[in-house]
Amino acid sequence: MSEAVKAYRFLRAVLMTAVDDLTIPRNPCRIRGAGAEHPEERPVLTVRQVLDLAERMPDARFRVMVLLAAFASLRWGELAALRRCDIDPVAGTVSVGREQVELDTGQLIVTPPKSAAGVRTVALPPAILSTVREYLDGAAGQPPDALLFTGARGGSLRRSNFRRAVG
Repeated sequence: MSEAVKAYRFLRAVLMTAVDDLTIPRNPCRIRGAGAEHPEERPVLTVRQVLDLAERMPDARFRVMVLLAAFASLRWGELAALRRCDIDPVAGTVSVGREQVELDTGQLIVTPPKSAAGVRTVALPPAILSTVREYLDGAAGQPPDALLFTGARGGSLRRSNFRRAVG
């Protein structure tokens, strides 16, 4: 949002308060569309670009994270909170019921999604199922409630550690 749009919105809000307090009879900020923002459209990767990005990841866990983020529309916090039992490799689905949040203090907490719509089961496209199954098979000895993606030492994965690892 541009600085001019922010300034206009702020001035309009201040003057609306003055109108409400009967300090001025009407708000002079009446320029149609002046407070509207026009954000640029976010770029979207093609399927080929997503697959290429996944192949460039330094290890299997990050490869699978990229695929789930793109093809199951999972957010970072949802990915970081996934457990092995959330993936059904036979049905080809991933169940989302929690998200990991990093507080300002650095503490990681796991919470339910912000809205009821955040709790969902997503079908995985057949094109990525074999990669997801291979990843699950690679850690077959893990308990079902084990984190699907972990940090280098086996704990919860932090966004900063992911960025550093894939650089």
